[in-house]
Amino acid sequence: MEASWKRSLGVGTLFFLFSRLWVFLAILAAARFLPLKAPWSLDNPLLAPLCRWDSGWYLDIINNGYHYAGGQQTAFNVAFFPLYPLSVKLLSQATHLSAPLVGLFLSNLFLWMALALFHFLVSEESEKSEKFEGLANRATFFLAFFPTTVFFSSLYTESLFLLLTLLSFRALRKKKFLLFGLFGGLASGTRLVGLALALPGLFALLQEKKPRLLIGLMLLPLGLFLYMTYLWLAFRDPLAFVQASQAPEWRRSLGIPWLELLKAPFLSLKGIFSGDFEGSCVNFWFLPLFGTALFSLWNRENSGDERSYSLYLIAGSLVPLASNNLDSLSRYLMVLFPAYVAMAAWSKGNRLFRLAAGHRLGLARLPVRGPLQPRLLGRLIILEVPPTP
Repeated sequence: MEASWKRSLGVGTLFFLFSRLWVFLAILAAARFLPLKAPWSLDNPLLAPLCRWDSGWYLDIINNGYHYAGGQQTAFNVAFFPLYPLSVKLLSQATHLSAPLVGLFLSNLFLWMALALFHFLVSEESEKSEKFEGLANRATFFLAFFPTTVFFSSLYTESLFLLLTLLSFRALRKKKFLLFGLFGGLASGTRLVGLALALPGLFALLQEKKPRLLIGLMLLPLGLFLYMTYLWLAFRDPLAFVQASQAPEWRRSLGIPWLELLKAPFLSLKGIFSGDFEGSCVNFWFLPLFGTALFSLWNRENSGDERSYSLYLIAGSLVPLASNNLDSLSRYLMVLFPAYVAMAAWSKGNRLFRLAAGHRLGLARLPVRGPLQPRLLGRLIILEVPPTP
């Protein structure tokens, strides 16, 4: 099926609305049956569930700016990159609305845009490769309903980072290499893992050998470079974010990724027997999922585009694995969008998956109208039934 912005916008909007409704209901149920005592939280009962944990650091940056006194024994907010809190602060000042409200609005706006763009990107790939045919709806479904999807709607950087990496990848596909570097540079100003875009960029350079792509690659670390320049001017330490991340609260330091992989099963078992299902215990189980996705995207029969997806997945996974700490790994991996394409490929032709996601969730009987034309949502997501003309 030919890629259509109108159709992708419709699918993205549909999955956004249903997934956010699911998140909202889950939050209500959790607040009622599983009350969580976070170390920091808002007093507003409506905003508090989506403004916990690291959200406090972002709000501190927005309200008070960056602060750092050196050393590794105390946590400082310089560990968090500036683009997201800066965007929230500018819009909050322009609209005179509270920073938490503006931050949640932007996070959900970025997610909505990312879902539509992701669907369109996979639809475009299906025009060039039969392997991608019919995967756009499934892949978007997995992205929208991923187990840690709540972070996409929270006062976190996930939605913005996902959108910027998708924009950077599409620019690379369209050979708009300066835009590739510009969006990638913004991504590196959002999270350090934005530098992972360099690997698919270098792979494309070997194939294209275009000078403009080399310029685009040079723009990728722009966001990181500007932030380090600010840290040097403000605190005389361009690596203050590295020092701050080594505080006892985060315990992150440079490690060897495969050693973390070897330790992960033992940490997982330790968590199970001790009754602690947080941290490494939970996050470990995302490693086989994304590892299998990686191997399914990389083989001798795959095209260059598919291999660039694999390279991004490799680089994006190595950054958190090299931090000597598996905490929040599921959140770091959830923004690596090529994994959802692989998950969609697994579900194709899987009868058990169709039954579970279609009929068991009640999605197969839900009518869809508008840009999608009358058809069943279950068919769009899972069932291999040709669309209605």
